[in-house]
Amino acid sequence: MGFKLRHGEKIYLPFFRKEKYERYDFLPPGIASTKVEIFETIERAKAVFSQHDIVIKQGSSLEQLLSKAQRELLKSSGDPKHEALLVYAINLSRIFIGLANEKDVRGKLKIITKNDVDPFSKTYSEGKDTIWELECFSVMRMNGIDAEIREPDLFIRAEQDEYGVACKKIYSENSVEKCVKKGVLQIKPGGAPGIVALNIDNLVAPPTSYLYASHQDYFRQMLQHYSNEFITRHERTFKKYASSKGCDGFLISASRLGWVVSDKCFRYTTVNSVLSMHDETDPTSLRIDRFARKLSTADGLEDWLTLVGGTAFGL
Repeated sequence: MGFKLRHGEKIYLPFFRKEKYERYDFLPPGIASTKVEIFETIERAKAVFSQHDIVIKQGSSLEQLLSKAQRELLKSSGDPKHEALLVYAINLSRIFIGLANEKDVRGKLKIITKNDVDPFSKTYSEGKDTIWELECFSVMRMNGIDAEIREPDLFIRAEQDEYGVACKKIYSENSVEKCVKKGVLQIKPGGAPGIVALNIDNLVAPPTSYLYASHQDYFRQMLQHYSNEFITRHERTFKKYASSKGCDGFLISASRLGWVVSDKCFRYTTVNSVLSMHDETDPTSLRIDRFARKLSTADGLEDWLTLVGGTAFGL
């Protein structure tokens, strides 16, 4: 399946039918900050844990990640892995800051402090699973979608619709059906229509490797291409479980650190695709169509930046 993307184009795939949506180039946005502001961002992220009476223990995976990021910020070693880690830590810190005043987040933050959060690790981690839930929460908020941290993982209100969202991070091709099935079973008890949000970062490329692109827009196109290929490979599975009562469709998310040649730096870039396997005249398909459009707006971006700090660029 070969989709040719143009600048500013969004792909929505009910039965792989192409639709265009106006959208920003990528999510999360590029945010301009000075070194001092970035250092303060990481400190603010640490303060969120203190605010919720959680100690980030010395030597924990999270403590090491944030400490290495701050050292790289001060030293500028020129080591690509250290620079990439810093970019990831900045993105993660902004997610934490955006959660500062959220209720019911303490349990999630505690899981993160007790588990592996190394972005270059290939292994399963409850910490990385939880980060995906919170990243998904942030994406909803950036697009002006009201989101709460509650069962199944998130509960959102988009336009006139309400959805339960089950977030699943996929670590290998062999676990795709298992994750989809678990997500569908997770949304059933809630009663409201549901979406299964799948993170496929580990399938785009090994976590220990980087992507390279001539410019930011091409980087987005690369991620969209990988997402489209993933959807094609697992079309049968999506159709099988979309027929389950309560599952409107799927959100496929691919995020990667990549070296952008034109900018001469690493960028953390995300592409989201919304997939429905229902007939387009079905009320279910109409609901997810409204959700897909809302997810393309960045209506909440200004408020989110006011909360976490920085100025968006590359939009």
